[in-house]
Amino acid sequence: MSMLSNSQIIHSVIDIFGAGFDTIIAGLQWSLLYLIKFPDIQDRIHQEIDDHIGTDRLPRFSDKPKMPFTEAFIYEVFRHASYVPFTIPHCTTRNVTLNGYFIPKDTCVFINQYQVNHDVDLWGDPDSFCPQRFLASSGLLNKELTEKVLLFGMGKRRCLGDGFARLEMFVFLTTLLHRLRIENVPGQELDLSTDFGLTMKPRPYRITIASRF
Repeated sequence: MSMLSNSQIIHSVIDIFGAGFDTIIAGLQWSLLYLIKFPDIQDRIHQEIDDHIGTDRLPRFSDKPKMPFTEAFIYEVFRHASYVPFTIPHCTTRNVTLNGYFIPKDTCVFINQYQVNHDVDLWGDPDSFCPQRFLASSGLLNKELTEKVLLFGMGKRRCLGDGFARLEMFVFLTTLLHRLRIENVPGQELDLSTDFGLTMKPRPYRITIASRF
């Protein structure tokens, strides 16, 4: 049985921390920015929290299926911000033809997740921030459409933390909004452009926090 070297262990730990923390932080930063830019969306999430959670307890993982609009908001943040624009590089293990394109063995391949998330043929109006696009006529989450959003890669080599990251985003966001209202600072122009790094984060902005109760 082969053993990992100290260097490999260190790099693996760095990968885990980088992938596990930076992406969630970026997701929350974008979420707060969209909430203050679109206060009517925040109102709908507050209403969903009040209807399904109430004031006597904090949000739980099990609340997620009961709150389709909040889930739709999170998916639209993933899609619109596309703060992980490319997957980590993968390499073909054999010659392959995909959609008419020949890709030789040992070719380094990236998935352009940003392009998929902003494809006019898929989304119609990709530049508009519209959580409602993920709701079916019944008001429930359109899972067929949510599966088209790329943030965690795809296939067998997709991010291992995909499911847990979605749960984290839901609980962190609903816990913040359970008792708080997030508002813009008077006179602040909101900028949806990005700063680049391991993930694409929004430019620095300020918020005002007010108690709901």
